[in-house]
Amino acid sequence: MEDFTMARAVPFAVALPDDLRRQLDAIAEEEGVSRGSVIRQALSAELARRNWLKSSRAGTATKRNDDAA
Repeated sequence: MEDFTMARAVPFAVALPDDLRRQLDAIAEEEGVSRGSVIRQALSAELARRNWLKSSRAGTATKRNDDAA
């Protein structure tokens, strides 16, 4: 969660669709955290997933190049 240090320092407002806001609020209540915390956790998970995909693709490309040589 260190990646969000600056995001916490700079407040911003986002208009969320009502259904998404209700879902986020339900998760936040269930977890006992704020809606912002739920959003940060979701963004962190998405960034980790994307980084994993990038690294796995890079590893696959390297392996294919090694096999071709």
